[in-house]
Amino acid sequence: MEKIRVNYFDGKSSKSYNAALSLLDGVWMIEYLDKELQTQLISWDVNRIESYQSSNKLIRFKFGEFPQQVIECSPEVYASLAKHYPQIKIIDRNFVFIYKSGIRVILGLTLAFIAIMAGIYFFVLPPAAELLAGQIPRKYEMQLGQSIYESNMAEAHKNDSLTYWVNDFTKHIDFKTDYPIHITVINEDVINAYAIPGGEIVVYSKIIQEMQNKEELAALLAHEVSHIHYRHSLKSISRSLSGYLFLSILFGDVSGIAAVIAENSQAFITLDYSRSLEEEADKKGLEILAHNHISQYGFVNLFERMKKERNDQAMDKFLSSHPLMNERISYTQKVAEKQTQLQENKALDESWAQIKRLSVKE
Repeated sequence: MEKIRVNYFDGKSSKSYNAALSLLDGVWMIEYLDKELQTQLISWDVNRIESYQSSNKLIRFKFGEFPQQVIECSPEVYASLAKHYPQIKIIDRNFVFIYKSGIRVILGLTLAFIAIMAGIYFFVLPPAAELLAGQIPRKYEMQLGQSIYESNMAEAHKNDSLTYWVNDFTKHIDFKTDYPIHITVINEDVINAYAIPGGEIVVYSKIIQEMQNKEELAALLAHEVSHIHYRHSLKSISRSLSGYLFLSILFGDVSGIAAVIAENSQAFITLDYSRSLEEEADKKGLEILAHNHISQYGFVNLFERMKKERNDQAMDKFLSSHPLMNERISYTQKVAEKQTQLQENKALDESWAQIKRLSVKE
């Protein structure tokens, strides 16, 4: 009769005993010398062996009520178990397969696991992060946005005069949003503007200098406000930083989520929006102009002006985050052609006159 060398724990102490395990019909017989050097014979009903734990060097079997008796042995025991008890559930068939197959199977399973995790990381986490970003409480979003704004303005050259008049211009437009919108104009020879979560919009002086009419500025602001209204900037940055955010959540570092986003505040300047988010912002921006009876051709003129500046290095940077410009021009033009109700807005005209006077002076 085959006897297998094992370590036996009686469940009463942490001491182990060198024992001999005999595999009989429906019963495991365990023989060992106790601390009094008396031979002890223990039987385990095979059907009551409740669980096992396996590793590449050690196998554990448990039996009885708590505190359970335990047997430790080498993986070679599986060959004997498979021979004596081919139908018993305690035999880990997957482990037997891996043990018999060797390193190639283990490597294959490891690579498969890595591939699955990579798929989750690149294809599941980004949309999940974007979805979760949309659920962040507005109060927290505005606090985070203020932190990002202050970080980005630390070394920026703010144009106080233009900032005042562009905000005055903004007061005469109903942007159809509950967010408190505030504009900051900075002196930069770059055609760009970007939205920050919570209501802050940064406009570069160069893009204002290039504009020819108030409708273009209204279109630009309506577009950026739409990004804020739909939380596009927060969703996009969460998507691009989803891996870092996932690790923060995984390790329970909730405050780290805000820290990761805040530390990447500069990313909002050249943030890439997906095609669907840009389309959504364009659509709402057009609705804002229609609601305020401002010509929607402001969008058409703004996009055409951007297109003409394509060869400019700074403009290429701006266009890289605003793809498919021809399609956007075509779409906004079709919408603008159907607009019928336009109204004169003297307050808007006066603000625009001051803006153009200051931008030319700059």
